[in-house]
Amino acid sequence: MSKTHPKLSVRRQFTLLSLTRSTLYYTPVGETAANLKLMRLIDEQFPKTPWYGSRQMARWLQREGHQGGRHRGPAADAQDAVAPDLPGPAHQ
Repeated sequence: MSKTHPKLSVRRQFTLLSLTRSTLYYTPVGETAANLKLMRLIDEQFPKTPWYGSRQMARWLQREGHQGGRHRGPAADAQDAVAPDLPGPAHQ
């Protein structure tokens, strides 16, 4: 990708690459220390209680004195990353 390409505009370059132009301007933001702590706690707890769903994991975190619900972004994503792939009604 070159902003100064003599024959291809930025728009055309991104179209050829099947990317949106916003990717040129996006700068990723790192995780906060609080989210990293929650993700670490979930990663440590999950092997001990793999049957916990997002609601049970959220309740466990609250019992341990941590704030936030099951929809708290990276904490919920961290649980999804280690969730077992079990057959069930939604997976059939």
